[in-house]
Amino acid sequence: MKKIINENISITILFFIILSIIILKNGFWIMPNFHLQFEVTKNLTNNPFSNPDAHCLMLNYLAPSLFHLIGGETFLEYTLFYLSFSLLFLFIFIFWFIKYHTLEIKEYYKILPIITFPIFITPFYWIGMDSLTLFLMLLIMINFNSKESLIFAFLLGLHHFEQGIASFGLLFLTQIIFQKELLKKTLSILISLFLAKILLHFWFYLSSITLEGDRYTYMKNHISLHIKEWKRSFYLIFYSIFGVGWLLILKEIKNLYFIISSLFITFFFIITVEDQTRVATILLFPTLFLLLFQNRDIIKNISLNFSIFTLILYLIIPTTVIWKGKINHSLLKHDKFLLKNFKRVEKLNLLLPFSKP
Repeated sequence: MKKIINENISITILFFIILSIIILKNGFWIMPNFHLQFEVTKNLTNNPFSNPDAHCLMLNYLAPSLFHLIGGETFLEYTLFYLSFSLLFLFIFIFWFIKYHTLEIKEYYKILPIITFPIFITPFYWIGMDSLTLFLMLLIMINFNSKESLIFAFLLGLHHFEQGIASFGLLFLTQIIFQKELLKKTLSILISLFLAKILLHFWFYLSSITLEGDRYTYMKNHISLHIKEWKRSFYLIFYSIFGVGWLLILKEIKNLYFIISSLFITFFFIITVEDQTRVATILLFPTLFLLLFQNRDIIKNISLNFSIFTLILYLIIPTTVIWKGKINHSLLKHDKFLLKNFKRVEKLNLLLPFSKP
């Protein structure tokens, strides 16, 4: 019992160390449309948006419903609500990683090359709907071989069906080529996502909630601009998907060549979106988790020197996140402004970090 307690304390300390590294390196900020996401919470049976381009935010219905259920009301509370999922995502991943790979304290360094992947920046760099999306995806992958994964997949369908179906559809395609024994399980997750989508639209019908647009219509209305933005920064987008994590991919390329095929599918798919790095990292998360993060042979081969080297590069090389075809680095200076004006957060310009040309 004492050993278990000491191990859990050590993992908790590791969590705060990693969290500090991520925050000090990149800062944290709220998604540019977060104030619109908050509008949905004010009346769950009413579409608050007159612009059809914003109607797709109604489809992220789970978080506003949970927020309403726990009695949340203010914008600040909604921000902290989502931040809690960001923290849970990181903590549960670290806890799972250490336990799954049965690492002793002296081997905790093996997680350092893993946290350099941009996916661990995302829920802090873009606090908002992605926080819950990644939290649910993580729970699906941790419970992949159990029935609980279908429950979490259903909840993901209520929260962000499009990212869920695209990410697990990508995993399904990867398995067709490389790991056919898991196809049936991934297919059941996809079915659970579709059932949630059907139920959500049935609820909208019963509640007389009218949607004149969704993510498909938004994409169709802006596709020419997205293509132009993608062409302008495609080489930076390609790097930004894995960031410093590319070192581990290339180091183990003989064992991970199948991830490259998933990468290229995602790389050309995100020509349809404006926040290329963010979407790509989320879509690839289930594939990375299954084929890399839980690959015991690859993790076993990570040395202390390699871990230190990747961490140093992670701290030195500027963060590369592509949004609207433009490169954005650390948001730390904007975070300082946010903290100084924390009590007046509702008056802040949420586009501030992303508004420069």
